[in-house]
Amino acid sequence: MRQFWAGAVLSLVLSTAISGTAAASPWAEAGDRQLRNDIELLARNGLVRGPITAWPIPWKQITSRLSVDYSRDLPPHVQRALDRVQAKMPREEDFGRPKLGVEARGTNRAKIGRDFGDAARDKADVAASAEINWGATSARLKVGYQGDDTGDNLTLDGSYAAVALGNWALYGGWLDHWWGPAWSSSTIVSSNSRPMPRAGLMRLDPRPFETPWLSWLGPWQFNVFLGLLDDDEQTYSNPYYVGMRLTFNPIQNLEIGLSRTIMICGARRPCDLKTWGKALVGGFNLDNPMNPDQQDPSNQLAGFDIRYAFALSDTLNMAVYGQMTGEDEKDFYPFKFGGVAGVSLDGPWGEDGAAWRIIAEYSDTVAFLSPGRQYNVMYNHSRYASGYRYQGDSMGDRWDSDSKAIYLSGLFTDKDGWTYRLGYQRARINVDNAGINHVSTNYEKINIFETGVEALTPIGIIGVELRYQDDKPNTPGRKDGAAAIEVGWSKPF
Repeated sequence: MRQFWAGAVLSLVLSTAISGTAAASPWAEAGDRQLRNDIELLARNGLVRGPITAWPIPWKQITSRLSVDYSRDLPPHVQRALDRVQAKMPREEDFGRPKLGVEARGTNRAKIGRDFGDAARDKADVAASAEINWGATSARLKVGYQGDDTGDNLTLDGSYAAVALGNWALYGGWLDHWWGPAWSSSTIVSSNSRPMPRAGLMRLDPRPFETPWLSWLGPWQFNVFLGLLDDDEQTYSNPYYVGMRLTFNPIQNLEIGLSRTIMICGARRPCDLKTWGKALVGGFNLDNPMNPDQQDPSNQLAGFDIRYAFALSDTLNMAVYGQMTGEDEKDFYPFKFGGVAGVSLDGPWGEDGAAWRIIAEYSDTVAFLSPGRQYNVMYNHSRYASGYRYQGDSMGDRWDSDSKAIYLSGLFTDKDGWTYRLGYQRARINVDNAGINHVSTNYEKINIFETGVEALTPIGIIGVELRYQDDKPNTPGRKDGAAAIEVGWSKPF
C-alpha cells in the first residue's frame, strides 16, 4: 500500500512537470547541523531573507539575496559560512545531469531520540541515491536499508519529485520536516520518526505581500502537506496526516510560526466531506478524554512558536525562542500545551573564519496551561489510540509524552569546515510512571553525553560520534549504562 500510494504521487508530480527558470533544486533538507548553523548566521547578517524555522527551506529563498550582497565586506566567519552554503547549492550547469550519492552509518546502539542532526535509525543505515534537476522539475530516488538485531527494512526515505509552479513547489515523496526554532526537538513536526509518504505545497520565495493590508507580515512562508500513516501500528489502518504551517517576519530577525496537524480517516472511520469540514473548522475534538460519546472527527495538534535574534556586541549574537503546542481545543483555540524554550549564542573564534555556537533548551510534554498539570494527554488520543506516532516513534518531541528534558550543545566550525560538537541531555521520561510513552513504559531519568566531529575529506564527509548514557529505557529499579559509537560516511558523485 505504501509503495503504491507514494509511487502514484511521484508519477503525478512528474507528469505535471513544466519548463522553467528555477535557480536550483528545491530545498535545503533537515538534518544538516552545519548548514542550519550557517543559514542562521547568514540570516542574522541580512544575507538570507524570510523564515528559517520550517525545514526543508527552498534554495530559491536562500539564494534570492546572496547575489545582491555578494560584494559586501563580511567578517571572516560569516564569509566562510557563505562559502559553505554556496558550495552546497545546486548549480545551473548541472541541470539535466544525474547526480549520484551514497550514505552509510553504523552504530552499536542507535540513539534513543533524534535532535535536528541526522543519525542512524538502526545499527546499519545505508542508502544510495540518484537525483536529477531539469530547471523547474527535480526528482530523486533514494533506496536505503535499515536493520538491527530485531528486523530489517528497505526504505525510500529521502525520495521525492517536485515541480515549480510559479512561486510554489508541488512535491511528493518521503521527506523529513522540522517545524520550529529549537534544535533539540519540535513539539509538533520533527524528524524524530521516519518520514511517511506525503504530497505537499510550499512557497519558494517568501517575498512579502504587496497589498498594504498584509504587507505588515513581512516575508512569509506557507507549507501544507497530506500524508499517509501506512505503518502497522495504527489503531485504524492508513489514516491521513495533514500538516499546515504559516511563518512570517513582521520585523527583521523576528519570526513567528503557526502550525497545525490533523490525523483523520482510516479504516472503519468516517471520511466524508462533513468529517473533513468539522476537522478543518475545529472545535469538535473537545477535551480529548477517554469518552466514546464525543463526536471527535480527528486527532489534532496546533500551536505557535516565536524566535528573535539580535546582536549583543559587534561579534556576539543571541537568539531566544519558544514553541507551544496544544493537544486539545477549547472555544476553537488550542490548550493543554507542551512546549520547548531555548537560547543560543554564536560568534567568531579568532580571525581566520572559525565560529562557535552554544545552545541551551528545556522541553516539557506534561500538559500545562490547563486546570493544573495533566498527564497522559500530549500525543495520545481517545479514538486514535496509537497516538501521534509513526513506526513506533513520536512525530513531535523525541521523548514522547509526559517527559521533561534539558539539552545543552556546543558547536565549533574551524576554518576548513570541520565541525566539532559536544552535547549533554538530562531526560526525565514518562514522569508519572503510567500512561502511554513509546520510549519507556516506566519512569526513567537518563543523562546522555555526546561528542563528535564531521570532517570534510577527499573521499567524502566522515562523521564520528561517541555517546554515553547512564541508564536505559524500560529498566525500572536499576541503573544500566551504555556506551555507543556511530560512524558515518557520505559522498556525492
